[in-house]
Formats: sequence, C-alpha cells, structure tokens
Amino acid sequence: MIGASESLTYRDLDLRANRLARELDASGSGAPRRVGICLERGPDLVVALLATLKAGAAYVPLDPDLPAERLSAMLADASVALVLTDERLSARLPAGAHRVVCIDRDALRIAQRPGGAVGAGDDADDLACVMYTSARPAGRRAC
Repeated sequence: MIGASESLTYRDLDLRANRLARELDASGSGAPRRVGICLERGPDLVVALLATLKAGAAYVPLDPDLPAERLSAMLADASVALVLTDERLSARLPAGAHRVVCIDRDALRIAQRPGGAVGAGDDADDLACVMYTSARPAGRRAC
C-alpha cells in the first residue's frame, strides 16, 4: 500500500492495525461501540478502519469538510465515544463527549502496544459501519 508520503507492507499494516486496535480496547471503545474516523485518504485511514474492525467496533466515517453542526449531529446520533483523527484535522471536530485519539500525536503511545493478533468479536449481527448519506435523519445507513 502506498500513500503520498508513505509506503506500507501488509505486515506493517497488520502490525499497526493491531496496535491501534489495542489502543481502542484500552480506551473502552471495543464492541459494541462506534468509532468516528476523520482522516484523509492514505495509509493512516486504512490502518484506522482495520483497527476499528479488529477491535470489534463499528466505524463512522466523518468528513472534516462538513459543518461543525452536521458533524456534531452525526457524532451524537451514532453514539460515538471516540474519534480517530490526526492533529491537523482534530481542530475541525466539534467539542463533545467523545474522546479524540490523534494517530500522529499519540503515535509513540500506540506503538508501545503489543502488535500480536487481536481477538475481535465475531458476532455476525455486529455492525461494521454507520454511514450518513444526506442531511436528513433518514440518511443514516448501517452496514
């Protein structure tokens, strides 16, 4: 996997995702929680998505270009307890009851987590993601 400034092997992807999943577990965001992900396309986004699923949580993609009111409504409606982002994009997130983990700022702490396989929940009824497709409340879709 290659990003604009970084290349990542599948082994590195798995290792980073396992460490981030353990960070999510330690923060109490494992199943059946929902994790907001506010990142630009690139290796960190793929790591965050995979880590969230490995932790047994559902992800809620958050577009940093949306108005703060819309993001706030999405976070509240989806009951997001934690948002994965980077330090630059964290300034665009509305204040709220959610915890923020900045992948770049918190990289040293995350890298100290064990990188071995993570045992996620395997209930077929668990959500993988919650997507918001429009500004209307009926625009939420679970997948």
